[in-house]
Amino acid sequence: MYIRFVNYLDKINQYRKSKISNRNFLVILAVIVGVLAGLAAAALKSLTHHIEEFLQSDWHWKYKYYLYFIFPMIGILLTVLYIKYFIRKSKFETGLTPLLYAISKKSSRVEAHNIYSQIITAAITVGFGGSTGLEAPIVTSGSAIGSNLGRF
Repeated sequence: MYIRFVNYLDKINQYRKSKISNRNFLVILAVIVGVLAGLAAAALKSLTHHIEEFLQSDWHWKYKYYLYFIFPMIGILLTVLYIKYFIRKSKFETGLTPLLYAISKKSSRVEAHNIYSQIITAAITVGFGGSTGLEAPIVTSGSAIGSNLGRF
């Protein structure tokens, strides 16, 4: 099965080389990566908004404002549990520093789980009121999309 898949991809690549120049192919891939990174950004923003909306509008009782002090701790706890149980074999790094290190020292190889794990953890943390930003997870997700598409 795997050998047939590789042979099929090789035939597609040979056809691509005969019809599309490398420069045009690179432009096409850049557009695809840009669209996918934009969709990832929209998904992160939407997911964060829905979590925040659920937590702030569906509570109708007298002491609901005291929960706003507890929500960031719950979000961090859920994020830690997600990392511990779903991303247990891979190293999970946040921020732009590990990304810059991967670009400079690891031949721009960003692990595939960064495509979705950064979005999920950032949405949970920020949606519950944590004080992190949404920019670094989007940059990391976009670079993971580009890295893995380039490797493919």
